[in-house]
Amino acid sequence: MLDRFSSRIGEQEQMLTFILGRLGTLCNNFLNRWNLPTEQLSWWSKLQLEPVLKPLLLYEGDPRVNHAALVCLVRALQALQPSLRETGVDDAVLQHIYRVALQVRQNVWIQTAAIELLALLSISSFEQTVRQRIFNPKPGDDIFVRRKIVKLLGKYLQVLQAPSEIIQKALSDPSPFVRQALTEIVAKAAPDIAMPWIEQLALIDESPQVRAAMWLQWPNLITKKTLQPFLLRTFQAGLQNETDDFVLRVMCHVTERCTNLLSSTNDPFLTQWSQMAWQNMVNLRCSAKSLRVRRWASQTLEFIWTELNPRAKELRQKSPTANRVHSSREKQAHPQALDCRSGSIIRRPGFSYRLPL
Repeated sequence: MLDRFSSRIGEQEQMLTFILGRLGTLCNNFLNRWNLPTEQLSWWSKLQLEPVLKPLLLYEGDPRVNHAALVCLVRALQALQPSLRETGVDDAVLQHIYRVALQVRQNVWIQTAAIELLALLSISSFEQTVRQRIFNPKPGDDIFVRRKIVKLLGKYLQVLQAPSEIIQKALSDPSPFVRQALTEIVAKAAPDIAMPWIEQLALIDESPQVRAAMWLQWPNLITKKTLQPFLLRTFQAGLQNETDDFVLRVMCHVTERCTNLLSSTNDPFLTQWSQMAWQNMVNLRCSAKSLRVRRWASQTLEFIWTELNPRAKELRQKSPTANRVHSSREKQAHPQALDCRSGSIIRRPGFSYRLPL
């Protein structure tokens, strides 16, 4: 009897979670139809969404119901103009959300949803919560909450009173998982405050995963004129000092992406970038201890050459299957393609051809 009762309760909770998800989407779509603040506020009061969700926020059963109620409120409030959001929610609900956002022992998904909702309702309360959670990291699942907070910081960076202090503290977070999320923020920050963050994450951070994540942001930064000289020096320092194979693989990939991006936009910075990249890739090809790194550097050198050579680039783009060499039969049919004495061989996914020396 008890098992049957628990099963029926679980089915109802699952259905309730689904309905709350659809309700939030419907409210968002409906409120987006109205542009004037007076119209939005009028329809918000007619929807009476808050009285429906208030008992579900305090529900003591499956925590997924509480999470679904918070997400429903987030989606609905996102459609309102910022000036209307705080007035559209009762003070008791706002205080409850603030308490949940600070409860470390609360369900992780509920914490993250409460913090996201707090950012919509009150920026000052959101900043207080962020400082409390970032400056007092806890072990365990708290890393997921801190990572979510860091991602939200990038979205609200311009409206916070002291974002630099919070970011500086997050740079020393004990979890690389959290620090990785910081790399997405630097692409949105002002150049004067972004430079020391970039340097810290790309060159100084002890985690290879964090350094690699920072290098992956280079294509998003390379077209910013004010940052280009700094990015050139930093990337060169990274190629010269990096010892981790994984990070060097990422840097070879980023070199190709940045070269292609600068070439496609006809950016005059391409000349400086390609010269720096070519010289350092040659050094890496000759002096790297790892055979894999030397091979990756050779592939990157070949990509740079084809990108800067119009005829080679045209061949790479229009003839991706030219002189493909894969099977042993093909190797026997194309013995000259394997003769390294006659020239360097380009072998990339899908094509292979001889690069004249």
